[in-house]
Amino acid sequence: MTTQSVISIPADDTTFEQNVAILFRGILGDPNTKRVAKSGKNQKGIDVFGRRDRDAKQPVGIQCKLRTTNRKLTETEARVELTKAFAFTPALTEFFIVTTADDDVTYDEIAAKLSQEQAANGRVIDIQIWGWNTLQDRIAEDQKALDAFDPGHSPMAQKLADIGEEQLARSARTHAKLDQSLSVQHQSHVLLQGIAADAAKGQQLLTHWDAQIDTYRDMLNEGRVEIAFELLTKLENSLTSADEPRVRARIRANIGLAHHRLGDEKRAGDCLLEAYAIYPDDDRIATNRILGLQLLERFDESLEVASTRLEKDLEDEHAAGFVFQAAMFLGDQVDPYAIVPASLLKRTLVRTYECHFLRHRDRRDEFIERALQTWQDDPEDADARRLAADALLEKRIGNGQFRQSPLRDPDSREDLETAERLLAEYWEKVRLYDNAQQDPYLTSGCNLVTLHRALHRPDDARKIAIQLLQIAPSDRRVLTVAAHAALDEENMQEAEAHALGLQDSAEKTSLLLHIWSAESEWQKILDYGTGRRREDLEGELLEQFDTMVFRAKFLSEHPVATREDAEELLAAWPGSLPVHIMVADFLSVNAPERFEEVFETAHSLAQKDILYAHRLMFANLCLLNDKWAELIDTLAGYVANEVDTPALTWLAMAYANADRAQGAGAFFRSLPDGIIEKNGYARLAAAAQYNRGDLREAERYARKAIAARPSDLRAHLLLHGALHRRNDMRAARGHIKKLDPSQLEGHVLERLRLAQILRQDIDAEQGLEFGFQMAAHNRDVREVAVSWPGFIFFDRNLPDTIAKIPVARENLWFHLRGIDGDDDVEGILTDKDIPEVRCFSLDHPLAKLVVGKKVGERFSYPQAVGPDREYELVELKHQAIWLLHDIMATHADRFPEETSMFTIKMKGDDVSPVLDIAKSSSDHAQGMLDIYEQHPIPVCVLAPMYRRSVVGMAEHIAGSGKEIRTCHGLGAERVHAEKIVRTSQGKGAVLDTLSAWRAMQFGMLPALKEWFGTLYLAQSSFDEFLQMRSESELSSKHDHGTIGYIDGQYVRTEQSAEEAKKIADKIDAGISLIQKHCEICPVDDDEFSGASLGVIARDADLMIDPILLARAKVCTLLSDELNLRQMAQEMGVARSAWLQPTVTVLAENELLDDIEECSIVANLAVWRHGHVSLSGKNLAAIAEKGPEPAFGYFQAATAYLGGVDADMHSHILAALSAMELLWNSSLPCHEQGRCAGHMFGRLISGREDWQAILSAIEHRLIFDARQGGSSQRSLDYFRAWCRGHFYMVA
Repeated sequence: MTTQSVISIPADDTTFEQNVAILFRGILGDPNTKRVAKSGKNQKGIDVFGRRDRDAKQPVGIQCKLRTTNRKLTETEARVELTKAFAFTPALTEFFIVTTADDDVTYDEIAAKLSQEQAANGRVIDIQIWGWNTLQDRIAEDQKALDAFDPGHSPMAQKLADIGEEQLARSARTHAKLDQSLSVQHQSHVLLQGIAADAAKGQQLLTHWDAQIDTYRDMLNEGRVEIAFELLTKLENSLTSADEPRVRARIRANIGLAHHRLGDEKRAGDCLLEAYAIYPDDDRIATNRILGLQLLERFDESLEVASTRLEKDLEDEHAAGFVFQAAMFLGDQVDPYAIVPASLLKRTLVRTYECHFLRHRDRRDEFIERALQTWQDDPEDADARRLAADALLEKRIGNGQFRQSPLRDPDSREDLETAERLLAEYWEKVRLYDNAQQDPYLTSGCNLVTLHRALHRPDDARKIAIQLLQIAPSDRRVLTVAAHAALDEENMQEAEAHALGLQDSAEKTSLLLHIWSAESEWQKILDYGTGRRREDLEGELLEQFDTMVFRAKFLSEHPVATREDAEELLAAWPGSLPVHIMVADFLSVNAPERFEEVFETAHSLAQKDILYAHRLMFANLCLLNDKWAELIDTLAGYVANEVDTPALTWLAMAYANADRAQGAGAFFRSLPDGIIEKNGYARLAAAAQYNRGDLREAERYARKAIAARPSDLRAHLLLHGALHRRNDMRAARGHIKKLDPSQLEGHVLERLRLAQILRQDIDAEQGLEFGFQMAAHNRDVREVAVSWPGFIFFDRNLPDTIAKIPVARENLWFHLRGIDGDDDVEGILTDKDIPEVRCFSLDHPLAKLVVGKKVGERFSYPQAVGPDREYELVELKHQAIWLLHDIMATHADRFPEETSMFTIKMKGDDVSPVLDIAKSSSDHAQGMLDIYEQHPIPVCVLAPMYRRSVVGMAEHIAGSGKEIRTCHGLGAERVHAEKIVRTSQGKGAVLDTLSAWRAMQFGMLPALKEWFGTLYLAQSSFDEFLQMRSESELSSKHDHGTIGYIDGQYVRTEQSAEEAKKIADKIDAGISLIQKHCEICPVDDDEFSGASLGVIARDADLMIDPILLARAKVCTLLSDELNLRQMAQEMGVARSAWLQPTVTVLAENELLDDIEECSIVANLAVWRHGHVSLSGKNLAAIAEKGPEPAFGYFQAATAYLGGVDADMHSHILAALSAMELLWNSSLPCHEQGRCAGHMFGRLISGREDWQAILSAIEHRLIFDARQGGSSQRSLDYFRAWCRGHFYMVA
């Protein structure tokens, strides 16, 4: 779009900056774009600041250069301003220089050059320079900006001009009719003089006068009051007292009605009574007498006359209407229903007055019902339609709900849209009336603005506000609705102008403070908020006043608010939500230790039925402090989703950032396509679904976000992450591979993440180069500094360009040792600018001498003055390695509280510092075991606390000789679990993380799937397996070792890259098996309630997710963690079991054979899933057919024989049964005896009653031998075993 007229250059810097802020609010899509500071303050090169699409990660700075002489902007000036802007925090992603000097092609060249330089330095920032021509084009595209820069040609002015032209045209037409009417009057008088004696013709003249009066009356009813009044007055002046009384009375009555329409009620009342005095016999004139009495406030008399009229004429609907009108002013002692005949209550005219009466008496529900019924019965009557609109408005907004939430259900919206249509039709007609400034016309216009605002139609609201301002520019109601309409469009200047037009009042004070707060004009609030004005306020307005003034005190340019002020305000308003919000905001910066307490009080107050404005205030406080769950709790169910508003954006951000908050999926599904397709919402939806684990939905939303804005790096990373977590590695790599990093926009941490992906999966050299640019320019960002070593150590097989440094070349760091007293020189050979190191461009004289040299070579550096300098090249390394060393050397100074990297100092061969760390780590590991043993905490909760995988933690527990708490070991418990498994056939099962991995390891997945039908696995569990694979793949890059401290000894373990690769391959194969047999599911967030689960649920996805999934799928939970199953039961999961009873049922149903069953039981024993239940059959099968080494697995299984708390009777029977089976097995005799003896040893191990146990075994063997239940061999072996171990059996 090109401007059609030249816009004047602003007169001063302040105006220019203010107007530029308005312009960039539209360009950036950020209504909070504002001036940074007043001129002369430390603005860091920025006059206006905003965020692209309100994204906190995309800050934008604008520098304003007012030129009154058309002096062009120079490259030097641009560089100076850009350098200043780099000091601005957070780091800008876009920087504009806008000037009132004319456009020049060099501006684009300068901008492009600066952008390329920064890109080469690893900082992606879009730099633009706009001259006045470009600015004018942009201003013309934005109506708000055009209003600000060129108010003389603003849309409001044009609207007012259009209306003025319309009024002039109408006036011209009216005067033409007036001339015609006066001509008719003149002709009438000529006719009167000519035919006075003719009675028939006299009657004709009366008829002509009646027609004229009827015409003028119709003009009155059509709103042409002034011309009708003029015509009636001229007609009356043309008559004499001798003329027909009825005609004169009709004229006088209509003149009275004209006075009424023009607002002169006393003169109107007098005229109506005079008309009655002239001719009392006309029914209509007599009825209008009642109106005259009421206009003169003689209500008792009017009621008496109206009642008399109704006694004489039961059909006088006007009199009936005036009865209702009199009753409005005479109070409850008058019952109009006792006076008005019931038959007249069906008349539209009477009902109109009745509706006014009901509304006046605050009989709201009756008013709504009667008004809507009247419209239904007489749908074309104008008054009925208007009252129906008022009734619908009252029904849906008048109950106060609009102040509590703009959210509209379908029925409410339909009612409001109907009211909007009816009022719009009415207003379009009456706004052109001469007396449009009177009720009910002006009120209807104000109500229409309210309706447009309620339905989120700001353009329509502003249009009607403009029309109202033309009609009644100083009316209180008009100025108020116009100010609110301007506020909705964030046109603060216009809103302020309307508010300032109000008479001094509490309402004006409140409105101005609200506007200035929205504008961040804190000094205006302090100047206006005087003690005198405070004295005029009370209640809610006084509370608002105190809140706004306090806020201005601590947010003004020179803050004056104190901690004491905050405490005094809380004491003055202990139950005020706004006060607690403002004080909490103040304390978050000035007294963080008190913030949480006040915030929690505010949160509790926000749970009540509160004003929507207060709800938004608290939501904003939550937003500023990352209180996502509380923000959702505050706004969910209160925000309309069909219009893009700040509140909707906040809610979407909360759902995206909260820990899978309840309702996230439903929220984003509820957004219309027009909203979700906007990049911001699509990306937030992708993030929410990504966090929830619904990766297909995350992919879908991410692709929408990318389609809307292809340069959005965060959306690309979300898509890559979703594909990666689905184990679709090929697609994930393929997507990243096709990206051009230079074309992507994102935060430095997002760019660093892209570099990591490139380094690990795509192109190591590209990833290192891109990562170097990020890390070198952002070393003061902790996350960046900590990440860079991983770039180097990820794979020791570095690219040759980094690992092989034969001679000095570009991108290498060098160290020159000065010879004969010359200073050393260090730096990097590069044409780029790298912070905190000296850079030598390749055309630098010294660089030319260094390039091509090997370490150890010497050379001379000629000097223009003095002797040449002599140097020896003593060290070369790639800039990436230099950065690694520099970061590691300076990390402790940069981040003294950081523990992720530290330095170990050793003297000579003294390795004790390393051994001390190893011992500390071992002590830490032992502490984990103690916590698990002493507290009912599941492995899946303990593992993340110590940064271990669930499987790794379980293996650590088992390797330390401790047990995974799987069950109590009671027979009834096992029988109940087996029953659950049997009744769950075909009904599905959810596997937790550990059970899924063990089921895969033990080869159980096919049988489990066949039995249960569907196996479900939470996405968080699958993510755990992917992380295990990533860590194993990282280990497979090189040999590595660890040092531990076990039983007082230091132990070193080593693992080759080949061994690590085999482990990684096994994990990868296991993942494939799990993916083949299990349905990977997101957790249904609608089932999640953080409040009901407590804090632990927020930090224990691996525990909570399987439970929620089992509850959502209404199926059995399979978990080898006793404490997890207990939690599941508390949370409503009815059926749960563990692997061993499941194995029993699968074997019963021939889904597992004997060898498979005994192998699984043996593995459960090896991995210490206690308690493992053992039968003689199991024990014998493990010894004969179990995994190799068979006796080792047998030992692991028999560890569950005996013990202090064992049911010795059942344990003895199991051991003796196994022994009998062993005698008949294929094992060699010595192995049979070895196994039998080991079982006897286990039965008495740790038992003080060992003699009684041995005696019980012998008695049982003797008894069984006599009954034929066991062989003599068993008895003989037992006795021989006892003798060999020197046990005497009593």
